[in-house]
Amino acid sequence: MKNLFKLKKWMVALTALLILGSCNNDDNNDSEPQNDMGEVNFTLSGDITGNKTGFANFIEMEQQTTTPQIINMFDNDGGVQTFSLTFYRSSINGPLDRPTPGNYPIGNAAEFLDGSGFSVIYTNTTNDNEYGLEASGSLTISEINDTEVIGTFSFSAEHVIDPDRPGIQVSNGSFRAKIRQQ
Repeated sequence: MKNLFKLKKWMVALTALLILGSCNNDDNNDSEPQNDMGEVNFTLSGDITGNKTGFANFIEMEQQTTTPQIINMFDNDGGVQTFSLTFYRSSINGPLDRPTPGNYPIGNAAEFLDGSGFSVIYTNTTNDNEYGLEASGSLTISEINDTEVIGTFSFSAEHVIDPDRPGIQVSNGSFRAKIRQQ
């Protein structure tokens, strides 16, 4: 179990490095500011309570047989990360097209092997508690263009390690995720 937590910390750190490494230098000033990291807002209840705000990115990883798509959300409250929220979409049937506006179910990754929905993991990075192995809810994409994905979400999720522990409910979620190619 301790190795699982270490692996997840490395995954969060690697995702942050990939995001930061994907920034480029735009000297001709003809695009959006390079420091625009997107935004996310949502309310937590259950085992964790409070309102969260942070940054949001939509990452497409170009691969030969599949195109995993990740909406990664996190904060940096005075230099300290307190949460990571990741929505993941992939298909065993080959590469996915970029999602279109519409409603997508949130659930267990095994439910969406065809890429029809998103799985989710919420991590409280201050104590390594994770939620999302069993989850249900919806993610709505209201707009998508060449630079960002805009939408809303809500879901309930069980604790990953201890299903007897109270889960979380996420409501009033909204995001504007900057698109990053990997």
